[in-house]
Amino acid sequence: MSGWVKLHRKILDNNFLMHDRTAFDVFVKLLLLVDFSTGEWSGGTFQLANSLGYATPTTAYRAVKRLETQRVVQRLVQRGYTTIRICKWPEYQASSNDQRNGSRNPDATQTQTSTQTLIRSKEVKKKRKEDFLENGTNPLYREWCFSGKLEGISFETWIQRIFKK
Repeated sequence: MSGWVKLHRKILDNNFLMHDRTAFDVFVKLLLLVDFSTGEWSGGTFQLANSLGYATPTTAYRAVKRLETQRVVQRLVQRGYTTIRICKWPEYQASSNDQRNGSRNPDATQTQTSTQTLIRSKEVKKKRKEDFLENGTNPLYREWCFSGKLEGISFETWIQRIFKK
């Protein structure tokens, strides 16, 4: 599953969700699980409870019932599974008006994030290499200190010579 979900601060205005932690957790999980185009999720109470880490499915079932009472979700119970639909699903989707008011483009954000991650990863690798070479724990480094360093060659060149043999 890929994609992103937009969670607005307006959710803080919903007193029911702010005072019922279990219902809030179930609601956010449902936002992540529902189909993007329909706003519906089909599955069992056991599945939902398991994905939330609840010990019993009753906890998830009761939370969904409370969400239904508050008209946050609608349930359609069928044999073997339940279809849950998020009420007001279009309001949870980004609109062109949101993007004009400063919402970021998710594709641009993803590209920027992956570029930052790549740069960070390169920095971490370089730092690890420097630490590995400088702290003397590498046996090859210690051997180079006694032989290669005296010859006046760099550690990298010395390593290449060893592994070419």
